[in-house]
Amino acid sequence: MTVEVDDIREVLIGITDSLLPDATISFWIDIATDIVEANIGENVTDVQKDRAIKIGASYYSLQSYATYLQASAGRVPNNVVGQITEMSRAFSVLLSIISRAEGAMGPPSTIIATTKSKFDV
Repeated sequence: MTVEVDDIREVLIGITDSLLPDATISFWIDIATDIVEANIGENVTDVQKDRAIKIGASYYSLQSYATYLQASAGRVPNNVVGQITEMSRAFSVLLSIISRAEGAMGPPSTIIATTKSKFDV
């Protein structure tokens, strides 16, 4: 599977193309792909690779959206800042995993620990 703009829009729910153009998302998919390809280890599955690209492109696209909000409204909502922080952590973890991958995604607790605080109630 190749990561497409619609895949990123599934992650960035509610951010329309008028607020975040497809061309911007496409640009960040290309950048995330380059970053993942530069860090890929042996025996990385396509699923692992695509997951890392999807989170990376979502992270960078969300940063672009936040820049737009800052410029137009003068502030970035706390929930967007929180999402950027969590995606940054997830992308870092995924890059670490694929750089040392030997076919497995690693222990689920590695990824869960990075996002646990976001989902704790």
